[in-house]
Amino acid sequence: MVLVCIMTLGFSTVPAFQRKLSKCELLEFLEHSDHQYAEEARTKLGDPDCSESVYKDNNDLVDDNLSWEQTHEIYVDGELTTHRTNVTLPSKRVPYFVFDVLEMITAAFFTTDLLLRLGTCPSLIIFIQSITNLIDILAVAGFYVHLTVINFEREHRYNISWIRFINYLQIFRVMRLFRIVRNVRASRVLTFSIRQNGRDMTLLVLLVMIGVSTAACLIYFIEDRETIDSIPEAWYWAIITLTTVGYGDIAIKLEPVVLLQQFWQYMQLYSWQ
Repeated sequence: MVLVCIMTLGFSTVPAFQRKLSKCELLEFLEHSDHQYAEEARTKLGDPDCSESVYKDNNDLVDDNLSWEQTHEIYVDGELTTHRTNVTLPSKRVPYFVFDVLEMITAAFFTTDLLLRLGTCPSLIIFIQSITNLIDILAVAGFYVHLTVINFEREHRYNISWIRFINYLQIFRVMRLFRIVRNVRASRVLTFSIRQNGRDMTLLVLLVMIGVSTAACLIYFIEDRETIDSIPEAWYWAIITLTTVGYGDIAIKLEPVVLLQQFWQYMQLYSWQ
């Protein structure tokens, strides 16, 4: 169920598994968002019957229905003139209905699981202190908050604005994998090894920091300011270079031979002082 939940969240964002809004869905969005051409859009779309549920995979909306030329007559300096306006309705996409069904199934499963564990745990305080349990609570709560908002504020079903923050709570679904990993014997051995060798790992981090600081200071004083304008930016360049990542967003213009020559000059100047 954890894998189904993660796969549902992931594949629902793939454009190939998304569809255009139906006519009724588009009209619902325009009306709840107070769009200025909502009434004209209903006429252009043929005044469809939206008495039934509008949330279904109905591909009755074509691109030609999303734009038209609006004409109206206005008086300019006492003369009646015709004013033309090109109207373009927003084109939005939503996941297929099967993803909503899978999301409901996984939400019901994890809600039942959470309620059973809450009802049978010997201590609620110890239960809440667990990070994995807090992740489960946030993931389940995020789903129901999101469901409540899109049912009371229908325009947010298709238009993401401040509700994006609520959608970020869905990220906690991915962290449910920790529930699987924590029961694997190898993960417990790895956790124990990290705790026992924490000081040694700190030493490795310090050695990397020494290399980063040294390389950053050298490249800052050697390279032009157009390339690296501050030492923190040089820190970033040194980290991605020493870790062999090399995004390519910062490219050193000087050749290695020139760098070595300037470095040698700075060393001679420093030793003379």
